[in-house]
Amino acid sequence: MKNKIKSFLESKLFIAFVGLLTIISWQSGMMYFSYIMFTILLGIVYAFKANGVSFLSLYMLLIGGSSVDEYDVNGAAHIVGIVLIVVAAIPSAYFAFKDIIVNRKEYYSKVKGDGIIMCMALMMAAMCLTFITTAHYANTFGYIMKYSLNIVFAIMVLTKVDINDKDQVDNVLFSVGVMILTIGGEVGLRLVYMATHLDKMRGGTFGGNFVFHYDNLWDAIRAKQVGVYWNVSNHWVMFTNIGLIMMLPYIVFTKKIGFKIYAATCGLIGLGLGLITFCRAGYLGLLAALIISIYVIISNLKNQRIRKCLKICYISCAMVGVVILGYLICNTSFGDTLFDKVLYSNGRNILYQKGIEDFKNNWLLGTGAGTSKYNIQSVWNTMAQKIINYHNCFIQMAATCGIIGLVSFLVYILGCILRVYKRNMLLSSFVGIAFVCSFVHGQFDTFFPSSESMVVLTMLLCLIPRRQSIQIVKNEEL
Repeated sequence: MKNKIKSFLESKLFIAFVGLLTIISWQSGMMYFSYIMFTILLGIVYAFKANGVSFLSLYMLLIGGSSVDEYDVNGAAHIVGIVLIVVAAIPSAYFAFKDIIVNRKEYYSKVKGDGIIMCMALMMAAMCLTFITTAHYANTFGYIMKYSLNIVFAIMVLTKVDINDKDQVDNVLFSVGVMILTIGGEVGLRLVYMATHLDKMRGGTFGGNFVFHYDNLWDAIRAKQVGVYWNVSNHWVMFTNIGLIMMLPYIVFTKKIGFKIYAATCGLIGLGLGLITFCRAGYLGLLAALIISIYVIISNLKNQRIRKCLKICYISCAMVGVVILGYLICNTSFGDTLFDKVLYSNGRNILYQKGIEDFKNNWLLGTGAGTSKYNIQSVWNTMAQKIINYHNCFIQMAATCGIIGLVSFLVYILGCILRVYKRNMLLSSFVGIAFVCSFVHGQFDTFFPSSESMVVLTMLLCLIPRRQSIQIVKNEEL
């Protein structure tokens, strides 16, 4: 019986079950349901000594808890929710710590000297230094705790997923597809609700704290109102973009027809979800990722003659495209229109200027991790509740964590590049492409260092072995 439960916890079926449970928890609105279920299921995984292939799906269940609006919950309900979490956490913590103690030598050898963890720990140390300068200690503490999830899940993946076991790696990537389907399910339900409540949309009462005035569903979609309960469209699209990128090698190279169909389905849904967000930064990030992905796919084709011809054609087309784009930017109004749409039409230039000013005034340690929303209020009072960061990852780190934080962030970027560089693996190539997608998007929306999607990227980076001699998921093995 114990072995059967363990096998179920390590299976695709359990991952799919967690995905379904995630949609239910997001839609139910029951206070702390996501936190409690995450705690219970994680404890069960450790209790039965199962591997960690379901950690990504469990993480998606966890972040659904942030949909709870603290202002809509009374004091008694808060106390009940906290008590239930503590009750669930006690046995879960027992099994987790027991597993760590029993396997401490093995786990230590897996985590010791890991570059990604070291780089993230350096950034966390830079954030902790900002307690010296911050005027908002609670927010700084909360921001650092949120960021610490990257380190926690990185350690969990490194210790509980055998990256040399192809079946385990495949199951983790299967959970990436489930992530897309989970978000797609919630967005679909959101669209159905919007379509059946057009009277409320026209009356300006739909959407809780925000006032909408749209005549039809399409106008609401174009106005980027297809949010999910735990995040806005500009941020959740990063999940679907990462998922789409990670499905590409399976769509092209896998010999398993069932997995190919599954990957193609998830990829198309991810692409569709990305398109309906009307997120320009998301489009730019995905475009950069797809350009690189096509080249990587061509480079991994087995037929040498076809591979060489396609490379020549692709590089030629890319060069022509660069020339045309350069001409349009320099000699037509296209450049002005592009910069206006990306930077000026929504006030990002104001946020950038404010961030640079804050950095100049607090160049060593910054204003404090997680304090950007308070800094922005002085220049954007009307949007203070909605705009919480500078919409640029470099400016965000520089303004809130100073030069020390900025240097630690540059070290982190270097660590990620070294993790994926010259691994001769499709997995590392496409994780690197997902990082590029996030990085490009991060120049216009802040994803680093603390965002929900960064944890997903961290878990994928941890699937890549530190040594080039260890190779998994080659194209002929997919």
